Amino acid sequence: MTFASTWNNLLSECEALEDDATLITLLSEQRFRITDVQEHRIIVEFVGSEESRPLQREQFERSSTGFGAVELPSNSIAFLQKLIRIQR
Repeated sequence: MTFASTWNNLLSECEALEDDATLITLLSEQRFRITDVQEHRIIVEFVGSEESRPLQREQFERSSTGFGAVELPSNSIAFLQKLIRIQR
């Protein structure tokens, strides 16, 4: 499967979430919501704070190939997909 098709699947999964779905990060156990899904990024907001963070497509793509210094796990797409499945 190409990165583009994996990314599109991830966007579809994010869009399918209910508006009030709350996800939990695996390591820090922070609660967050996906507030916007766009072609090139996913916007998340942490519960209990007004901090919003864009997760850019390029960050996921670079981390999936092992290139670039990014703050995402090496298997970031699988990581976010797993978070989404936990909350369904």
